[in-house]
Amino acid sequence: MSWQSFVDTNLVGTGQISQAAICGLDGGVWAKSPGFDVKIDEVKKLVEGYNKPEDITASGFTINGEKYFTLQATDRSIYGRRGASGAVCVKSNKAVIISLYGENVEAGNVVNVTEKLCDYFIQLQYSIQTNDEIILLSIVNNTSIFRDVLTDDVDLLKPYTVNALGNGLFSVDNPSTPVL
Repeated sequence: MSWQSFVDTNLVGTGQISQAAICGLDGGVWAKSPGFDVKIDEVKKLVEGYNKPEDITASGFTINGEKYFTLQATDRSIYGRRGASGAVCVKSNKAVIISLYGENVEAGNVVNVTEKLCDYFIQLQYSIQTNDEIILLSIVNNTSIFRDVLTDDVDLLKPYTVNALGNGLFSVDNPSTPVL
């Protein structure tokens, strides 16, 4: 499943979340819903807020150009409110999931959806990278492997060294000579 699929299906597709993004801790946007213009600096401020929850609680935060009043901030989750709408921002080891919701949505539903997706990422011990050295592989019935997520174009006809990292995650190196 691609990062965009997580945004489209697991977040916005629930009908509870109006806009969503999955971003790296460096602020890079990996996937986002249409019209969601989250900025690198906005994500970086959230990441700083996880490290110093008291600061983001005092100052609030901005997402998609809109200022939010911080309701709660911990080293994992930041919840904010802007009028009748809100934001739920949850951090895993390598990513931040940002979910925005409108006035006719229960905040608890958005918290539940976003936190559970983050738990899923953590449970699978995602070591998320945005380069062509990491590819997520799934083993089906211990016999066949198929590609779920590929961040860059990789020539699957070239030889690669596959290193098991655990829980279905593998790193892939492309050596200059085949490794048998």
